[in-house]
Amino acid sequence: MVVTLATLLFLLFVCLAAQVEINFYTALMRVFIYFIIFFLLSCSEKQDPGYVVYARVGTNTLTRNSLSPDPKKSNSETIPLFVENWIDQTVFLSAAKDRGLEKDTGLIKKRDSYYEQLLISSFIENEVTSKTQVSSEEVREYYDKNRDLFVRSQDMVFVEQYFTTNKKDAHGVVSALRKNAKINNEIIKRTTSGHIKKGVFSKKIDNRLFSETKEIVGPFVLGGDVVVLRVLNRYKKGTQRGLEETYDEIYQRIFKTKMSKGRASLLDSLKKTMNIYINPKYQ
Repeated sequence: MVVTLATLLFLLFVCLAAQVEINFYTALMRVFIYFIIFFLLSCSEKQDPGYVVYARVGTNTLTRNSLSPDPKKSNSETIPLFVENWIDQTVFLSAAKDRGLEKDTGLIKKRDSYYEQLLISSFIENEVTSKTQVSSEEVREYYDKNRDLFVRSQDMVFVEQYFTTNKKDAHGVVSALRKNAKINNEIIKRTTSGHIKKGVFSKKIDNRLFSETKEIVGPFVLGGDVVVLRVLNRYKKGTQRGLEETYDEIYQRIFKTKMSKGRASLLDSLKKTMNIYINPKYQ
C-alpha cells in the first residue's frame, strides 16, 4: 500500500512538473495537498466493530472482542449482565492490586502451583485420557465375573418422576396416568426417571413407595415443586442388579483402572528419558 501510494504520488509530481505553466514548487505543493486528502480519506474508514467500547474502569476497557468467547452468542439480555459482572471483577481486582496483593509471595506460589497442576492435567488428558477406551464387551465381561458385587444392599424402586408447580396440575398428571392417557406437557415442569433407594424420601413417602403396591404415589411437595411418582419396578434387598442398571458404574470402574495404569506407564517412560537424582538420605 505504501509503495503504491508513493509511486502514484511520484508519477503525479512528474506530470505536474512537466507542465510549462507550473513551476517546481507549485507542483510539489499540489502533490502535498493530494497526499493530505488521500490520508484523511484513508483514516475515515469504518471503525473496527470488534473495538466497540462497552465499559471502562479507570484505564481498563471492555470491548466487543473481550465481551465473551463467542460475541455472536451475546444478546441484549446477556450483555448488560456480563458488563456488570466485568465492572465488579475489575473494581475488586484494581483494589487488590492497589493493596499490593499481586506481589504477595504466598499468592504467587499458589498461582504457580495451580498453573503447574493445570499443565499436568492437560498433558495427561492429551496423552492418556483421550486415548483410553472402554468397550461394551469389557463392561459385560466385568459384570459376568463380578455379579456378587452387584447385589442390592437395600430395597429399591425404579420410578418416573413428574414435577409440576401446583397441586392442581399434579392431580391432572395423576388422572392421566391412571387412564393411561397422554399427559398435557404444559402442566409438567420436567420429568426424570431412575432408581431410588429406600430412605431417600421421608418415612411417609417411603412407606407408600416400598410398603404398598400402588403404581402411582403422590402428589407431594418436594422443595418448591409438587411431584408425582410412577413406580415401574420394585426390588427387594439382596436381589441382583441388572447390567443395564450397573453399566455406567462398571464403565467408570474400568475407565479409572485403565487411566491409573496408563498414567503409571507414561510416568515410567518419561522418567527413563530424564536425569533424576535423589539424595540417598531421603531414599
